Amino acid sequence: MKPMKILIVSITALYLSIAHSSVSDDMYVVLGDIGLSREQTRTVYKKLGQNYSKNKLLENIGWLQGQGVSKIGKIIDSLPAILGLSIEDNLQPKVDWLKSQGVSKIGKIIDSNPSILNLSIKDSLQPKVDWLKSQGVSKIGKIIDSNPAILGLSIEDNLQPKVDWLKSQGVSKIGK
Repeated sequence: MKPMKILIVSITALYLSIAHSSVSDDMYVVLGDIGLSREQTRTVYKKLGQNYSKNKLLENIGWLQGQGVSKIGKIIDSLPAILGLSIEDNLQPKVDWLKSQGVSKIGKIIDSNPSILNLSIKDSLQPKVDWLKSQGVSKIGKIIDSNPAILGLSIEDNLQPKVDWLKSQGVSKIGK
């Protein structure tokens, strides 16, 4: 029984040493600079795996800062995948699309609803804007600036039932 206990302890010690040493010092420094603790950094690392480099971390963090994002540590803690997304193919096209809708507070939008950067323009964002327009909303950018979570809500399960209820209560100018 004693050799088995030593083996289990040795395997556990090996696992713990790998789990704690696999996060590079670069990642601790970069993510520590934006307010993440060592534990949060380990969690981010587990979610990203080996799919990161110091340059990619710095590039995406710099991009977020350039958009006026102020809660970068909080965003990365809740949405680590943002560090691995392509700026050119994913992040910047969404910001450009938001601006084309009249959104002016990009940093605030990302701070309050970072998952918007994971949504598809074609399959999620544009259909919601089209639905809002069909409800008579003309100032789309103003609506998104003041309530960014609207882009993450389901039309069928959330938005349409609310509009239907308002109409049943006699509200006729929904989009005004």
